[in-house]
This record gives sequence, C-alpha cells and structure tokens, in this order.
Amino acid sequence: SRYRLHELLDEVDAHLGTERRYLAGDRFTAADLSFAALFAPLIMPAGYGPAGAQFHVPPVLEKRAATYAAR
Repeated sequence: SRYRLHELLDEVDAHLGTERRYLAGDRFTAADLSFAALFAPLIMPAGYGPAGAQFHVPPVLEKRAATYAAR
C-alpha cells in the first residue's frame, strides 16, 4: 500500500540520516543494490534507464516520483 511505502521510505531515511552510508554494514552490499534497483522506477532519478530512452509517464505517476525523489 502507499502508506506502507511511505513508512518504508521513512525508515530508510532515518537509517541513512545518521552517519551511515549503506543499508547493511559499512560497505556496499546486495541490500543497497536491491533497494536501488527496486526503487529507481518509483523515484526515477536523473539518468535512469537506457541512454537516449524516453519514458512516457502519466502525470499522476510523475507527481509521485517527484515526491519520492524530493525526500
């Protein structure tokens, strides 16, 4: 649900908001890669997707992605 998604992002923000750089331990792990791979379509960071690809994103999803990216 959208509510649970917001809770999860809050937890990750709090975890990384400390002096931590990674989700698990003190180096890049599969947890970091998995989170990035699963959340990139929701956040749609700059440079996301294949080079030169153009995505048609419905306005409602574009607004949500902007909200998540601004966190």
